[in-house]
Amino acid sequence: MQFLYPNMLFGLFAVSIPVIIHLLNIHRYKKVYFTQTNLVADLQKQSHRRSTLRQWIILIMRMLVIIMLVMAFSGPVFSPDNDLAGEGEHVSIYLDNSYSMEARKQDGHLLHEARRKAEALVEAFDVSTRFQVLTNDFPGRQQRWLSREQALEAIEETHFSPAFRTLSQAFHRQHELFRNTPGVKPWVYVISDFQSSMYDLEQAAEMPDSNARYTFLPVRAPDVSNVYIDSVWFTTPVLFQGQRAGLNVRIINQDAQETVPLKLFLNNTQRLALNADFQGQQQSVFSMNFGIRNTGLHYGRLELSHPGLAFDNSFYFRFQVPRSVGVLVISEKETPNRFLEAYFKGDSLVNTTFTSLSALDYQSLPVYASIVLDDLEHIPSGLVAALDEQVSSGSSLIIFPGHQASEASYNALLSRFDQVRLGEAREQEMRVRDMAWESDAFQGIFQDRSASPDYPVVFHDRRLSYTAEATARELLTLEDGSPMLLKTQHQKGSVYIFSVACNRKSSNFVGHWLFSVVYNMVLDGVQTGRLYHIAGANETYSNQNVELTGDEVPVLRDVISEKEIIPRVMQSKEGLSFILEGAIKQSGIWDLFYREEKLDALAFNYDGRESDIQMADIEAQRPGWISVMTESPQAIGLAIEREQRGYPLWPWFIVAALIFLLGETVLLRWWKL
Repeated sequence: MQFLYPNMLFGLFAVSIPVIIHLLNIHRYKKVYFTQTNLVADLQKQSHRRSTLRQWIILIMRMLVIIMLVMAFSGPVFSPDNDLAGEGEHVSIYLDNSYSMEARKQDGHLLHEARRKAEALVEAFDVSTRFQVLTNDFPGRQQRWLSREQALEAIEETHFSPAFRTLSQAFHRQHELFRNTPGVKPWVYVISDFQSSMYDLEQAAEMPDSNARYTFLPVRAPDVSNVYIDSVWFTTPVLFQGQRAGLNVRIINQDAQETVPLKLFLNNTQRLALNADFQGQQQSVFSMNFGIRNTGLHYGRLELSHPGLAFDNSFYFRFQVPRSVGVLVISEKETPNRFLEAYFKGDSLVNTTFTSLSALDYQSLPVYASIVLDDLEHIPSGLVAALDEQVSSGSSLIIFPGHQASEASYNALLSRFDQVRLGEAREQEMRVRDMAWESDAFQGIFQDRSASPDYPVVFHDRRLSYTAEATARELLTLEDGSPMLLKTQHQKGSVYIFSVACNRKSSNFVGHWLFSVVYNMVLDGVQTGRLYHIAGANETYSNQNVELTGDEVPVLRDVISEKEIIPRVMQSKEGLSFILEGAIKQSGIWDLFYREEKLDALAFNYDGRESDIQMADIEAQRPGWISVMTESPQAIGLAIEREQRGYPLWPWFIVAALIFLLGETVLLRWWKL
């Protein structure tokens, strides 16, 4: 037990007043006259002892009344941790304003209740207390201490944010401010709905701070259900005009509703509608097929009809349909490779350019989506560096090594791509033994997998090898176990390495049905951009076709509201990079303009983790150093007072004083003193 006003204990000296009065009256006697005196001696002894005992009892009762009143006015409290909050404390409040707080109760959405609890918390502390009000946006201005009035104003101005934060991120942000304010006692409060997706206390390595108090204030809506779109993707990496595109939509169902209406809008025109039937599943992938009528940039929007959380019922994406794909074939000869020329001849999508190594224009390489090295004997060091840069930026590289190829020059290039090496030349007939059927490189080439496929035959080749640590993958494997075709990733691009040359002397591959795999390799270098980004996240967008000149800067413009944002940009040899840093707060589509020319579009959606309404069981999962406060905003002031200042005991002392005072009155009347 401790006292809020220990100076009041000096009032205990008042106990001496009834003692002094008692001592002054103790020798005063009353004369009693009796007609008979034979029993006077015995009566005098008995009356004296009885009167003395009664006087001492009354004295004790009066002393206890004074003691109880003095104790009550000294503010006694019971504090389990024996450490009370006083003046000048520092309190950090994390107010979760993510979109999951949009769930509604009878008196409004959860964020409204969270704000009321935060206000009650602030008002429960002493006026000298300093506060931090932290929200999901994590702006720099929230890393400072506020007065009570400033904290209440910051709470009132808190609105929904698309940013998603975990508990460990919030704790780390709160502790940053405490570390910058040494010598204070931290009081840490978290007001949230505590979704399972954000409850990651095991990641909070710096917790707990032995000098801090942690309290959870949960706000939750009963019977919340939700259905939301988790992700979308196309079945093919590149889309063509006139093609039937397959759009896959993964939907998460956290409701008992078996069927949910789903609509697809392309360029603000409804193209498809279906009923997503889950058949008892919690998630499922639905395919929506539509024809591509035009090339260029397209806007897409998916809409769900569900009464749960409303913010995630729309899902936005964008996609690019290229007019043509540039392919550069580099060889030793002036004449084009007749097999490659025949294969791509008449193709309206693939635009193939053939050039000799001696006539190669290095400055033109960035315009090509794919580069083919056809039977080069030697690769110059300048071309090695240029190809490395091209693959890094997203182009695909296809290598057909010649029988006379220089191992040193080829390995100087291949060493940059996952330590693949070109070995000695071999002259022996071998058939392909195995094929990676599930690889994306073979998608669309065959309809059904044959039980005994007719694989190509190799007559002479170059041995390929790679280290055990490499991530290179064998797409075609020969009978002796060596690879005929390898694929490796290098940053944004892909590298395909054959062990044979592109002619009939090396193999019958150029006339085989599997030769069509080259078409997929070429398309692998087409960069059509991301389908969508996450609103409020710290992401980067890159565009290789923009070079800043002069004072003008690119802008992002909302296609609906026409609101403009100028994000931070960075120009490098890879192109223009936009550092978004959470600049986009709303879902939707934004056009990218530079000098009033539309260059691209970016689609934004809210973080899918916010749509997951599964809640953590904080009572069962919380560690012992965290307490939980479930009181309503109206009762939270008293609860916080008890938690931070201890349990007040003064009412009990008042009751005890009244009991002793009543006891004294009863005894005085009973004994007629």
